[in-house]
Amino acid sequence: MITVILVDDDPRQHKVVKNILSGFDTLKLSAAFFNAEEAYDYLQTHPVDIALLDIEMPGKDGLWLAEKISKTDTAIFFLTAHSQYAIKAFEVFAMHYILKPITTELMRGLIDRYVQLKNSNSLSTHLQSQQIDQFVNNFVKKQSYLTRIFVSNVKVTTIINLDDVLFFTASGPYTEIMTIGGKKLTASKILKAYADILEDHPDFIRVHRANIVNRKHVKAILKDRHIIELLMKDGSKLPVSPQKRDEILNMIVF
Repeated sequence: MITVILVDDDPRQHKVVKNILSGFDTLKLSAAFFNAEEAYDYLQTHPVDIALLDIEMPGKDGLWLAEKISKTDTAIFFLTAHSQYAIKAFEVFAMHYILKPITTELMRGLIDRYVQLKNSNSLSTHLQSQQIDQFVNNFVKKQSYLTRIFVSNVKVTTIINLDDVLFFTASGPYTEIMTIGGKKLTASKILKAYADILEDHPDFIRVHRANIVNRKHVKAILKDRHIIELLMKDGSKLPVSPQKRDEILNMIVF
């Protein structure tokens, strides 16, 4: 039996979640609270498997509680109604969210996600703590730009320093990430997810619909008539979109 705690300030949400959970034999709602502080007190003596936390609440919110319990064995799943920035962040940080309104299908996806993380050891307290800290620093305290990302696939979640990334390349529904030393990782996210969260990063430039490059690792600009390619430090040659050629080259050499 997977035990669950709900923390949300909306009474309607409590009714919906309780009704949905009643249809799952594998889930048990251990407790439900309207504020984060009472939930935190409860969790000190009643550990649970999953915490469903609303992001925005009066007073202490779900992010506050997430930081408090991020070093425990409780898996944190956020609830969000509209925060698009949060959705982008969760995808990149390999965490999970449920987009309101909650449905039976979304709850089933939560169970699948929980089992997947449990089996891949991605629920380790150390990893979850780092993910929460990085998310809060970047998207709540509004740090200027990301320094690390959490790359997740079926088997493992890997932490990567963005300074070590040479480029991102689209590969169907996946993204290949090439890093210093010739190491390549395959992430189970499309390239657009990375393009969105790196949009304001000063070093990463989308030079083509299929590629995002770290300009610090561009070794040379190759020109052959109307074709322009970037020679990366690992020897890879990446095409530059002809439609935005001048704009991109200006950003590369700036």
